[in-house]
Amino acid sequence: MGKILKALIVFQLYTNTATEGYAETKEWCFLKETYADIVVKGGGTEYAEEGPMAFTRVEFMVRYDPKITYDTRIKYNNQIYTINHIEPRDVGGGPGKHWMKIISVNWEDDR
Repeated sequence: MGKILKALIVFQLYTNTATEGYAETKEWCFLKETYADIVVKGGGTEYAEEGPMAFTRVEFMVRYDPKITYDTRIKYNNQIYTINHIEPRDVGGGPGKHWMKIISVNWEDDR
């Protein structure tokens, strides 16, 4: 693959943060920080009852980590990216060559 991962991104995990015995309290918590290759795949505007909502589709390529699931999201440049698809990628050449392609969307109001 030979990629130079230039962008520093943060993965956040949606977890229960309540003290044992109390009602469930879910919030986004830090999972890990890593470098990624980023490709903007497009964008546009969708029209909903609330009005127009701009979005951007972005593809992140990161080293494989089984902790990255659909219960995680990405924060990059003060923007939040919802994970829509995770595709494990295997590149030949020995150990340490496992990757994940993550297709995500950033909505204008997700800050």
